Amino acid sequence: MTFKRLILICFLFVPNEIFGKQISGIQIISEVEEWLKKKKVEPNFSILPEIKYPECKKIEISKISTNFNLLKISCSSPNKWSFIIRNKISSAKKDTNKKIKEVKKKKKPKHKIVVLNKRLEKGSIISVGDIKIIERRVANNNVVNNSDFIIGKKLKKSILPNKPIYFSSLQKNWMIEKNSEITIVNNIGPISIKVHGIAMENGDFEQQIKVKNASSGEIIRGFVKNKKKVQINTKQF
Repeated sequence: MTFKRLILICFLFVPNEIFGKQISGIQIISEVEEWLKKKKVEPNFSILPEIKYPECKKIEISKISTNFNLLKISCSSPNKWSFIIRNKISSAKKDTNKKIKEVKKKKKPKHKIVVLNKRLEKGSIISVGDIKIIERRVANNNVVNNSDFIIGKKLKKSILPNKPIYFSSLQKNWMIEKNSEITIVNNIGPISIKVHGIAMENGDFEQQIKVKNASSGEIIRGFVKNKKKVQINTKQF
């Protein structure tokens, strides 16, 4: 038995001849491992399996440090003996436990957020009757908390009732949406030429987007002027 293999050992040595029955280090290892697993602690200790210990009716195991770093192995009958072992706890585990304790101490306050009162499918337009305000602890700043903002928005995905609604789940309100019918306008001096077209992209005011001439099928580019009007460069007509 060496100090390196059994850290902080304080076993009461008695000649083996005095005791009839003995228990092995293997048996103690097994019992300590089982005890630690019940405590949901990873076993990481060292006991020499070949060492024989005086007979013991019941091996008692107890922790003498808050994080199960030091364990006391003892016997009270029919022979009294005890020793201490070190169960090495990884630094990552210690850090995780510390963070968990800190999170528990700092409970986040509740905030008012907007949720649906029923399931809405992808592509649905949110109306006043679809929403309600509840209080909930939320960690993400991307959660919608303004009912006026969300009314009229279209969903990018289906959302269940009473679940936080994230800004990323809402489609942007474009002035012109892709595949919507629009009027393509080309002004040549006092003459204004108008043709029916289809928006090939989403677009906001004065943003240049691709549009398709519904009659010829030609793809051209123009600037968004309002919800139904795209004005193009004269040379494209």
